[in-house]
Amino acid sequence: MSDKRPSARDESRQRDERSALQAFEQILEAMPDDRGTLEAAILAAQACGELDTALKHRLHLADILRRSGDAVALREQVEILRGDLDPRAQEWLAAFDAGSDGSAAFAEAMAGGEEPPKPSVSVPSAFNISDEIDLAWKLFERQEINQEEYAKLVRDLTEMAASNNRGTVSVLHALGAAHHKGLDRILLYLSQASEEAPTPYVSLGGFTMRPELARILPEEFIVNRGAIVFELMGREWLVALLNPLNPSLRRDIQALCGHPCHFYLTQAADFDNALARLRKVASDSENRV
Repeated sequence: MSDKRPSARDESRQRDERSALQAFEQILEAMPDDRGTLEAAILAAQACGELDTALKHRLHLADILRRSGDAVALREQVEILRGDLDPRAQEWLAAFDAGSDGSAAFAEAMAGGEEPPKPSVSVPSAFNISDEIDLAWKLFERQEINQEEYAKLVRDLTEMAASNNRGTVSVLHALGAAHHKGLDRILLYLSQASEEAPTPYVSLGGFTMRPELARILPEEFIVNRGAIVFELMGREWLVALLNPLNPSLRRDIQALCGHPCHFYLTQAADFDNALARLRKVASDSENRV
């Protein structure tokens, strides 16, 4: 008789999936309508076998998409719900079919549409200190740091950039190294301040870095621009940033990935640890080939 007990690797994977779900649930407690986190929570719940939780979040997401008029995204959710025999899904569909938006644009988008092709682009991977100095200035303008702290930040960033052994250079690295007493407050500000969309905070310790994640963004880009893909949820990428107020960074990541991206804020130490783990699993994978 074959042994059907889960392997240690399977058990570790299950723990990681449940930890990821818990992380997304915590974000949703603070930001219940964040679309990216809802989508990630749905897939994480499915991976854990938490189908009730997945359906709860999917229904909430569908309501948000309907209210926002995002017919293309809503079409995908409606198609999934039509294949779900759960009475809650069928009840939602009955209400939707009876009263959904009847505009021509909505109907056309609901009827079909093509996924945009993955772009072929070249984006800069070099470190640009002005991006981080700009972030420091924004913190000063918002009175998250005082003038003396701003001046020190600029000096620290300059010294870090000039170091022969430098890794990732960022405002959050400088603040963390200085043990800034207001770091938690600054993280809260950064998570809410983006003009494009809120950037929920995530701790990367609960996510497994897998070899395929190393093939999405070039390592030079990860190190120099402070962005790392930490999870794949279906066709969507979850990306942790150190500078969420840099709009060109988001655009460049989106262009490189060629898939929908959802952005999160993380701390410098978490970022460095995740990058070290990513390098190790990528190296181990290459050595096994």
